Formats: sequence, C-alpha cells, structure tokens
Amino acid sequence: MLILVANSVGIHNSSEKFSLPDKVTSQYEVRNLSVSLVTVGRDTSAKFTGQAYNRTNKRIRIMISIPTYDPQGYHAGNVQAEFTIPAKEKIRIDVTDNYALDPSKGEKMNTSKTRYRVDTF
Repeated sequence: MLILVANSVGIHNSSEKFSLPDKVTSQYEVRNLSVSLVTVGRDTSAKFTGQAYNRTNKRIRIMISIPTYDPQGYHAGNVQAEFTIPAKEKIRIDVTDNYALDPSKGEKMNTSKTRYRVDTF
C-alpha cells in the first residue's frame, strides 16, 4: 500500500508496508512481522512490528537484516532491527531503523533475502 499526502509546506509523506513470513526455530518464534517504510520529506525510516517468543532458558538477542539494492542491482545497505527477549518470554516488536534507505536513489528492499541472527546470553 502506498499513500501520498501533500502537507501545507509541499513536502510529501508516504508509507509502504511489507509482511514477512513467520520464522519458527527451536530457539525462538517471530510472528506477524511487518516492515513499514515511512518517508517524511527526503528521509525514509523502516518500522518493524510483530511478536516474538523466546523458547530457551537464556536471554536472546535477535537481529533481522533485509538487504537493499539500487536500480542497477548493486547492494546498497541493509534495513535492520534488533531486540532482546528474556528467557521463556514473549514480546511485541516495535523497532524503527531511521534513515534506512533512500528511495530518491531508487533503493528497494529485497525481503526474500531477509536474514536472522541470534545471540544467546
């Protein structure tokens, strides 16, 4: 979904939302994860929302990374989120990666290449 709104000073705001598949492993579950790209003026941020559950008896940190590419297919960077979950607990994911990508340069995410990394404490 793309929404364009012109405000009183002529700066355009837009938002675009992507849903990612659930990720269930022996250590954790990430469910109902979505990434909303919100552009205000020339700045675009990525807001991650969803739920996560730690199945282990130790605290874990999950890092999610989605690569971005320019129009010629070159890797331009990553949209990222990181959160910590106490042992045997569930959390609501609400993380923002500010200035995540630059759509004025044609940068786009490739959600099919999303990577998860887990650290245990």
